[in-house]
Parts: sequence; C-alpha cells; structure tokens
Amino acid sequence: MNDERLALCCALVDELVSPLTRPAHRLRIQGGTIYTADTNRTIIPNGELLALGGAIVWVGSPDDPNRPPILDDTLIDATGSVVMPGLVDTHYHEVSAFRFSHLAGGPLGQSPYANRGFEHGGDLERLSVLLGDRTAATHQLSAEHMAVSTVFGVWQLLQRGVTGLGDFGSAVDGRLLAYTVARMGIRARLSAWCSDLIVEGQTARPRVDAQELLARSRRTAEWVTALDNERLSFMPSAIMLTSSSDELLVGLRSIAKEFATRGDHAPMAVHLAAIPTENDMSLAIHGLGIIERAAQLGLLDAPLIAAHCAYVSEADQAMLKRSATHVTVSPAKYGTSGENVMMQHRLLSMIDDGIPLSFSCDGEIFPNGGPLEAARQGWFHLTQLANSASVLTAHDALCNVTAVPSVGLGWGDQVGTLEAGKRCDVVIAKLADWRGVAVGRPLDSLLVLGGSGDIHTVIADGRILVEDKQPTLVNPSLVTHRFSLANSAALA
Repeated sequence: MNDERLALCCALVDELVSPLTRPAHRLRIQGGTIYTADTNRTIIPNGELLALGGAIVWVGSPDDPNRPPILDDTLIDATGSVVMPGLVDTHYHEVSAFRFSHLAGGPLGQSPYANRGFEHGGDLERLSVLLGDRTAATHQLSAEHMAVSTVFGVWQLLQRGVTGLGDFGSAVDGRLLAYTVARMGIRARLSAWCSDLIVEGQTARPRVDAQELLARSRRTAEWVTALDNERLSFMPSAIMLTSSSDELLVGLRSIAKEFATRGDHAPMAVHLAAIPTENDMSLAIHGLGIIERAAQLGLLDAPLIAAHCAYVSEADQAMLKRSATHVTVSPAKYGTSGENVMMQHRLLSMIDDGIPLSFSCDGEIFPNGGPLEAARQGWFHLTQLANSASVLTAHDALCNVTAVPSVGLGWGDQVGTLEAGKRCDVVIAKLADWRGVAVGRPLDSLLVLGGSGDIHTVIADGRILVEDKQPTLVNPSLVTHRFSLANSAALA
C-alpha cells in the first residue's frame, strides 16, 4: 500500500471512529465476582475495584479497612456479573476484508474449509500458495473497503472483550491495522504478513524477494514507532517456517531486536509445526526439522510466540522448554475447521514441562469464537485429555486468555491480572437470563453456558470502550451498513 492510499484509508477510519476520551479519573466497579487471574487465583465475591487515571489502585472487599478512601466519578454496578481482566488474543489475523469471498463461497452444506489444503495431514504446496501473501489480494479492493473492514474487525474484537492483541500478520496493511487499533484504544503488537517461498514437491522456489518483505516489515515497524503510542509495538511474523527462507527469518529476528520497545523483550511470531507433514517437508527442503531449524537460525534465542506446535517430538519439546518459547493454540477455531491439532497436541506434557501456553482465536473470515470461547474449548479439551475434571479449573482457563498471553507479549507488568499497579483493562460479563439464576460458580457457568455475547462492559486503560453491549467509539449501524455495502461492491 502506497503512502497516498494509506493516508486515504486512515482518513476514512477517522470518519468512522470517534476520538478517544481521557481515562476515567476515578472509576469504581462494585458488586460483581472478581476473578483476578493472579498467581493465587484470587476470587472476590461482591468485590470492588478502584482505578485512578487508568491505573488500578485497589481490588478487594468494600468492607476491608485497608480500602483507600476514594470517591468515584464513574460507578459501574457489576452486581451478578463476572469481573475479569481484559482478554488477550495472542494469535490473530485481521481478514475481515475477505468476508465477501465467504459470501461467494460454496454450498451452505459444505464446510468452508473444504479443499483449502488443511485436510489429510495438510498439503504444504497448496498452503504455501494460499498463505503466501494475503495483502497482495487486497490491492484491488477500494480504500473504503479496506478502512471499513478494518474498523469492523477491530470493533468485533472489542465486542468479544479483547483489549490486547498479538497480530500474526493480516490481510490489511499492518500500518492501517496499527492506526485503527490505536484509534480504538486496544493494546497491540503489530506485524506484516511474511512468507517468501512456494513449496513444489520436495523443493521450494522464491515467490518474492525476501528483502522486499523485510522492507515491508521495517516500514510497519517504523510506522508503529512513529505513532508514539505506548500501547503499540512491533512484532515480526513468519507465516510458515517451511515456506520462509533463512534470509527472511534471520532478517525478521534482527528487526525484532532493533525495534524492541520494552527492555530487551523483542518477541517474534511464527506458525510452528502446525500440520503433520511439515517436519518431513522441512527436512527435505532445508535439511533440518522445524524446531531444529528454528533453533539454528536463532529464533529460539529470544522471545518466540509459536502458534500450534502440534507435531513436535520429545527432543523438540525439550528445546522449546529450554528457550521458554510461548506456545499458543486456538481451540475456538479448531472445532469448526476440522483440524486435528488439539487431539495430536502434547499439551498436557507441555504444561507439565512449564512451557507457557495460551489459548487464542486465530482470526478467520469464517465464523470464529472469541477468547471466552477459546477458554471454554481449551478447558474442556484438556480435562478430557487428562481424564480428570480437576487438571484445569475455569479460573486457570481464564488465565490462559489473560495473564499468560500478557506475559508472552511482554505486557505482564502492565495488564493481564486485576492487581493494584496494573493498567485498568477490565471485562464484565453477565448471564442475565435463566442461565444466571442461583449460580454458585459464576465463571464456570459463564464458560459453560455463555460466551462473548454476554460481555456488557469493556474497559481498556481506564476508558470504557463497550457499555451496555454497545461500542462507545463507533456507530454500529453505520459501520455495519458501510461494511455491507463494501462487501456487495466487491462481489459485484
């Protein structure tokens, strides 16, 4: 995307998104059951949270004698609700711009994932083409389509309670996504879609010059830095290791270190060992298995967020453990796509090994759940794998979409738990009908019977971004109308 088109897209975003307000000076949330997601898994029935200028200053019982004497400018009555930290989606792709292609898809009775290269162990040749460069396909779409679809996608994130985002590479230009999330108040690490090889048989050929993709990543990093927003930072991403050259991967690692913004925490995102055929293909093409190659290229020497990691050996897992690689899986998606990643995964063994594990959503143009759905699916799956209902509690599952991913993205000292000193990122949800009657375990009931649609309040940095289930910065009717028009135009 050239600078002129980017400027036009950003101007259109400004038309759709109201200016961010200052954080509530004094904010009080009272009456709900607070799940802090801290290391002690503290739960406070009928709890109270106080915040000043966007920072939490007190979480506890309103009757506690240590409670600071703070009056409230803004009071939120959370009676009967679950109060939890802002939800963090570690693995996301903004692809709302391609929604029109779903509308023009196959028969309604056919899986939307049919014949896309994921079946029967995965067709890496097809996947290297399909996942090669999503951004190239958006060049033919109008600036209106790009801007509206990006606002629509970020709005949907907010409705699902997402206040922190790890972008693994999106169909839209990473600079446009960065501008939009900044305008809408979300904390994010932004990326650029990168993969430079096409797999053919047991060989691979260049699809694009690696230096071109590195230049794109650098432009995105420079743009994110120039926005001068403390909630935003850059995180390079390689879509698939096997369809990425050594030159590209080493270059991305270098850019990550150059643009590190929080001490020496410079994470890089990769899709790693996602399909059973990939390791053998990596051996044939690059002479090394997936994890061994990642280690040789230095990708395991610094913070790495690895999506999937399903098909790894014990030796591979030992390398992931030594490097403290953050593994993220996306159970909210796997059930609908038919992938067998979760069933093949060494999840329980990884947890026993102390490998950080988060649940994420893996954005898709097809129907997909949010972090609460990911927490539910992951909670159910792990207890089933372990044949034990106590291996993971509902609070543990919540931590996998709050505290754990926040640490992986380098934000652990700022968000992810509800504790004094952290930023005020809070999500409040309520089962407002028969599902919430005489409930003794509110979070368990929310995960079993509810989900994203029950979130009624979203607060990020002390700013109320969703109130009574309505966004405060965008007009839902206007965004929906213009998004529908853009899709109709693309279909035509």
